[in-house]
Amino acid sequence: MIDLRSRPRGRTARLLATLGLLAAVGLAGLGNDGEALAVTSPVFLIAAPLSIAPAGTITVDLRLPDGASAPTEVKVSGRRISDTGGNLGGLLAAVGTAEDTVLLAGPAVTTTDGTVRLSIPTETATNLAGSLSLVKSGTYALEVRIPGAAALTIPMVRRADSTPFSPVPVTFVLDLDAPLSLQPDGSTSISDATRDAVIRLTKFLAASTVPVAVSVRPELVDSLMRSDQQTDRDLVNSLAESFGRQRLLSSPYLHIDPSVAANADASADFTNQLRFGEDTLSNALLRLPDRRIWVANEALSPDGSLLVRNLGAAVVVQAAGIATDRAAPGVARPDGGVVQPVLVPSDIHGELAAAAEDPVLAAHIIAVGLLRSKQVESRPAIVIMPDLGTANAEVLAALTSLLSLNDVLRAVDIEQVGVGTSTPAGSSATAVGDFSAAHARRAKLLKLVAGTAAIIPSSDRRRIDWSIRADVLLDTRLADDDRAAYETQLRADLLDVQNNVVLQAPKAVNLGDRNASIPVTIQNNNDVPITVTVRLVSGKLTSPPTSEELTVEPGATEFVRIPVRARSSGRFPITAQLLAPGTKTVIGKKAVINVRVGR
Repeated sequence: MIDLRSRPRGRTARLLATLGLLAAVGLAGLGNDGEALAVTSPVFLIAAPLSIAPAGTITVDLRLPDGASAPTEVKVSGRRISDTGGNLGGLLAAVGTAEDTVLLAGPAVTTTDGTVRLSIPTETATNLAGSLSLVKSGTYALEVRIPGAAALTIPMVRRADSTPFSPVPVTFVLDLDAPLSLQPDGSTSISDATRDAVIRLTKFLAASTVPVAVSVRPELVDSLMRSDQQTDRDLVNSLAESFGRQRLLSSPYLHIDPSVAANADASADFTNQLRFGEDTLSNALLRLPDRRIWVANEALSPDGSLLVRNLGAAVVVQAAGIATDRAAPGVARPDGGVVQPVLVPSDIHGELAAAAEDPVLAAHIIAVGLLRSKQVESRPAIVIMPDLGTANAEVLAALTSLLSLNDVLRAVDIEQVGVGTSTPAGSSATAVGDFSAAHARRAKLLKLVAGTAAIIPSSDRRRIDWSIRADVLLDTRLADDDRAAYETQLRADLLDVQNNVVLQAPKAVNLGDRNASIPVTIQNNNDVPITVTVRLVSGKLTSPPTSEELTVEPGATEFVRIPVRARSSGRFPITAQLLAPGTKTVIGKKAVINVRVGR
């Protein structure tokens, strides 16, 4: 007997509406003729077994509605549910005739402080007075009817014999991803829904008593940490404190499909993004990310599997239902290692997202569904990956409590989960050709970034931000139009900094000797100091003279003379350029000076 709660939650007549249970599960019952009974005050599940042995006694604890009198008798009906598969919620809600009914009274119904304990005897034979006949093994829906209260439908599995089930390993993998926070103009935008998901994850980790592996998008964490709102920074601090012994998984800073990166010969960029993501998470959450478990948001191609394997992944966790057009078996390595996939049952997501008036009953239904799916489909293990954007926090908490206490579903660490032998095929929204083009455009942008970053102070945060904004072009979730918007805006911002450095020079200069100097002026219209060098280029000069590094304060003008040596007398043009220190990047516009040497 597992007591998950001491008091009821809420009073409205909503229970797992998205599961299709509606009034048939928990808030309304079925008469013997299959007609719906009137909904009155609800009762709430406190505890019930997930499975029972043949001819065993079922003990169920319920909480009565406030002010309800203690019942003297309770009617319990049972009907067997098909074991051919299907959503358990829908099967529970389906109208059906009870196979047997028993009326409990006396010692079988005890009430203490608003809590009713039912002791329901069962038999494998039919028509035995005083016992509920559960003749065959399988999943049963037990309907409990207390006078004056709504009926409650509770599923459980009747085992084939008295031998308990071998515990089914179950683990949680949480993937907190989000749309790009970084905007094309370099600002950040974090939605309230994303903040709610972070809060939901934090509360779940803080309350969880079972092992959990967590993948968090580093770009989101970085944006929260750099937010000008203290509440955003507090979210990250709370998340860091909630981890305890839970496992933090490695993730690239941006969302990059490893298959696309590998097939586009961009494995080095993917690896750099992974390292940057690990550094970001480590600094913000104060723990080292683990590469051994890889959460795949897309199906992996053979090259993608090989890439994550070479980076340290031993197990790939991948949601079921991903589109399949890649041939992608588990990738064997010369050392014998194989990237093994663990498939996440997709049918759990809707159940976890359901609005539940009775979270414990909702968790019980999910747990029985997991146990039933194991028996029906012979899954080697079950990995639960809730959608943090929609998951019902109370149902999630009740489910983890249930998993930590029952003896048929065993909560384990992800490393203990049995795995399959092949990764399902799939495709990415970003074609390799599109990614290759984006990769080439990013390379050009990075040259512009390097040149512009070299002229501003080393402490200026934009030096890092510009590189990140260029890397955004590698995010495989972006449509090409969105990618172009990021590229266009970043290029404009970089050129704006460069064009605010103005080189001024005379149109004509007379040099009385071949050894002389050329006067130039540098004006800085930026709001930070800039550092540049001046280069004079002409075939008539012995070598292109370059000045020492010159730092010009914001809004200031710097006058400098550049020594030159002409090869001969005569007239010729000289091109004056500003260069970023240590690079060949030309800053701003050039100036042409017409020079006359000699008389």
